[in-house]
Amino acid sequence: MEEFEKLFDEINRLREDEAQQYIAVELDGGKILGGTNEFKLAEAIGGEAVAKILCVWRNGEVDLPSVAFRKLLCSLNSRSTHAKILIRTFLGGSEELAVKELSATLPRNKL
Repeated sequence: MEEFEKLFDEINRLREDEAQQYIAVELDGGKILGGTNEFKLAEAIGGEAVAKILCVWRNGEVDLPSVAFRKLLCSLNSRSTHAKILIRTFLGGSEELAVKELSATLPRNKL
C-alpha cells in the first residue's frame, strides 16, 4: 500500500533491533515516529494527532497494536480517532490488507 510506504520504511529500520512487534506512526504534520514499545511511543507522540498507524510483528504479519495503545492515542488527541490504520482482513476465505479508521478498530462502548 503506497500511502503506508514511509511507515513500512520506518518498520524496516526498526527491525534492526529484534523485538516482538514494531509500530510506526505518521503524525498530522507528516513526522514519522516508530518504536517497539507502545507506551514509550505514545509518550513520544505526546498530544499530537496521529494520521496513520502501522503495526508489524516480528514474523512480518501486519496486525493491530493493542487496544490499550489505540485507546491511549485517542485519549491523547481526539483527532487520532480518524487516523488510518492498515489491518489484515479475511474476506471470502482470503487474506487481504485494508485501511480502516482507528475508531472502527475500537470496542464501541470504550471510546
